[in-house]
Amino acid sequence: MKFRSESDLAKVVVKWLREDGWDVFQEVSLGEGRSRADLIACKDHIYWGIECKRQMSFELIAQAVRWGALCHISSIAVPTPNTRWGKDHARSLAYDVCEHYGLGILQVGHEVRIKRHPRLNRHPIGKWSEILMDKHRDYAEAGNNYSRFWSPFKQTCEDFVKYVRSNPGCTLKEAVDGIKHHYSSSGGARACLIKWIEKGKINEVRYEKQERAIRLYPKGEESETDD
Repeated sequence: MKFRSESDLAKVVVKWLREDGWDVFQEVSLGEGRSRADLIACKDHIYWGIECKRQMSFELIAQAVRWGALCHISSIAVPTPNTRWGKDHARSLAYDVCEHYGLGILQVGHEVRIKRHPRLNRHPIGKWSEILMDKHRDYAEAGNNYSRFWSPFKQTCEDFVKYVRSNPGCTLKEAVDGIKHHYSSSGGARACLIKWIEKGKINEVRYEKQERAIRLYPKGEESETDD
């Protein structure tokens, strides 16, 4: 089967995983400017990293090796080859490299076939319970061409805006203390969020300096001191 895009291939893998009881998260970012996994699947406290590509490459293998350290198991997902096993020597060599690094191989056509099972990493270093969010499930399709993904920063911004809409006139400190944010400190969160309001990256919120406090309002909503 020939796939028109990586996202088309990934859709088949996502469907197969979910039918097998896996909770699937797509385009998972480790943080701003850091690597993203095509898929992170979870079942029975096992985390499985999967990279989906239309062509086998050593870059693909290198990506999967990275997730191998962060997850319990790691695999690559590639289209089912047209040539018989052993006839494509370059592919056979790449598959041998996968075996060396303990990577699984999923061959994808109309269905998914496990060509090689991944080796279990009993001590993964990825803190997935802290990284994975609800929106990772369906916010962006794995392998999309639009660099669309959900991130801890986007989650912080969404929660921040929701808090201000529910509590117009709250202070900046109250808003930061009232949400779970990804910043390392509350002080850093306050400084950054004000900066993003000023730059228009959080354009749903405005602020006013009233006495010694910075108070926040949804855009378009007047403060109590306005005439």
